[in-house]
Amino acid sequence: MKQNVIPGSYVNINGNDLFYNLYNAEGKNTPIIILNGGPGGSFNSYYESIRDLAYYADRPILFYDQVGGGRSKVEGKDPSFYKMETWMDELEAIIEHFHFQEVILLGHSFGGMLAISVAIERKPKWLKGLILSSTLCSSKMWEEDTMKILSSLPKKTREALLKGIEKGDYEGEEYRRAEAAYYRKCVNPRFRFSKKNPPKPEAYIYAWGPSEFAPQGTLKDYDYSSRLDEIAVPTLILYGEEDESTPRANFYMYEHMTCTRKMVEFTGLHHGSYKENPSSYMWEVSTFLEECHL
Repeated sequence: MKQNVIPGSYVNINGNDLFYNLYNAEGKNTPIIILNGGPGGSFNSYYESIRDLAYYADRPILFYDQVGGGRSKVEGKDPSFYKMETWMDELEAIIEHFHFQEVILLGHSFGGMLAISVAIERKPKWLKGLILSSTLCSSKMWEEDTMKILSSLPKKTREALLKGIEKGDYEGEEYRRAEAAYYRKCVNPRFRFSKKNPPKPEAYIYAWGPSEFAPQGTLKDYDYSSRLDEIAVPTLILYGEEDESTPRANFYMYEHMTCTRKMVEFTGLHHGSYKENPSSYMWEVSTFLEECHL
């Protein structure tokens, strides 16, 4: 198999050095850009599961660490820098830099929020398809759903989380151990608390907030729940049965869109379905692209 790869490198976008990998750069079909979770995450955990799609479908696939995350971390930025407009401007500048005329966006978690924002706010001519993976259309809806998940945890765990939220203490060991139990339930069943776990990045703190359950940052009012009918391209919605991106939230998105769309729930999987069962994940993505002639 031809490994036409532009190796991990940096490109300066809007004054910030962003790390990226581009696979099958000469592929004949519509490029896919991977928008990883976060804010402040990295594409590092995604490309092992998704990169081969570049060769199966003969299309370029671009992975990049959004500014503030992974190997694109920055220092000295004002908290107001970490807002959706920054990442939307960055995405559009990247597409211009690589001279992509048409693009499919695959956004996971925060990356899906970014994809939805671009599709609705910018309505770019280059956008040909969306793959929304374990994401959300409303911060308020996310908070409601995660609090329901929290309420299903054991009493001691639940009380530790609620106590931390009430006091604004998100770094104490009691809270972090309880938070790890939440992550095991619906994000990653192998997640374990460790005092060596790195702190949440600034991009996450300033854009989302210190708590997974109660958005407090620049994204706290993120809400496209009433504008989903403005998405005009074929859209695939993916999520895990045990996901913190809940069936309720995903059904809501599906029901309120009017574009060509498909929804898939992965039985028994969690927020990282692309890692838990990459073959099923890739099959669903590939099938959707073929069905929509993308």
